[in-house]
Amino acid sequence: MNSKNDFDNRIASGEWVNFVDYLMHYNNRDVDLLTEGVNSYCTMFSDEFHTSPLQSMSMPSFASKLSFQLYDKYLTSIFTFGQKYGYLNQQIRDHGLNGGLTGILKLQ
Repeated sequence: MNSKNDFDNRIASGEWVNFVDYLMHYNNRDVDLLTEGVNSYCTMFSDEFHTSPLQSMSMPSFASKLSFQLYDKYLTSIFTFGQKYGYLNQQIRDHGLNGGLTGILKLQ
């Protein structure tokens, strides 16, 4: 009801001409709320991780960026070898080499 009264008052005062003016106002308010939420979200990440999600093209690329940023360079690397050198996999596990970033690399 408040929206209807607001619409009628703005039409009567000449501020708005028709319903399209109301829809533009409504959409702008909607975008303002969304922008406030996104800014709060980005500020939270900036405060916590000293980087913004807006610096990446996608959330997966942002997650990858954070994983490299937060990676402890003193941790040992993990490697998994194919069948030809598979015996190395067990040796790595036996020596307790774990932790660090992992990735998949397949050579043809």
